[in-house]
Amino acid sequence: MTTKKNSSYELHYFPIHGRGATSRAILSIAKVNWKDRIQSFEAWPQDKPNTPFGLLPILTVRDSQGKMTHTFPEAEVIESFLAKEFGFFGSNAEEELEISIALSLTTMVYNVWVFHVLHSLGPVREQVLRSFQEFSLKHWVQSCEKLLKANGSNGHFVGERTSLADIKAAVVLDTFSGLKDSAMYLGEDIAPELRKVKQLVDKTPGYEAYRKSSAFQEQDETTRQRVVPWIEGFDMTRAHLFA
Repeated sequence: MTTKKNSSYELHYFPIHGRGATSRAILSIAKVNWKDRIQSFEAWPQDKPNTPFGLLPILTVRDSQGKMTHTFPEAEVIESFLAKEFGFFGSNAEEELEISIALSLTTMVYNVWVFHVLHSLGPVREQVLRSFQEFSLKHWVQSCEKLLKANGSNGHFVGERTSLADIKAAVVLDTFSGLKDSAMYLGEDIAPELRKVKQLVDKTPGYEAYRKSSAFQEQDETTRQRVVPWIEGFDMTRAHLFA
């Protein structure tokens, strides 16, 4: 692992999981010096014009003297940067390619969730959610199970080490596990390999401690209240399978 022990990292994002969750997981697993810069929803209209694209998260990196060396937006860019920074993107070009393939599957299903399900209009929301579960979610689970079995059912998408593909899948499973009928799509008999990935990631010492923190618990509750209030029975505590 190529951890930059003398650097510090600040992730600017809202007090929800959303597009900051994977970066928070990477930073926790890497056990580096990092902190959340929480953006309040109330101040966002005033703060938004001061960001590069009017979007969060934004990552700021400082050296050992506290001097800013990098600051940049875009969740997926941040995730890739951190994964490469800390050795979660494979050890050679072939592994990076395989990780990218698995990562693409998870990114795709999460983007469908964000841009089609969460942004759907009231009259068709239930129909859109059901369609997502029956098609997009099922396809993602089946594809991931196939890849994970091909890698030896060891709880990793590629090789024998934790990668960004593993971390992203475990984080996304948090959200999908919150759905009322998640067992129909993510139960032990349907997604055993994905659950193995989630267990390994969630039980990583740095991340396990972060998941038990008050900050993480607040993100659970605020995600339910602010992101998915219209989804009946949504409960983030279902995501804590391996607490």
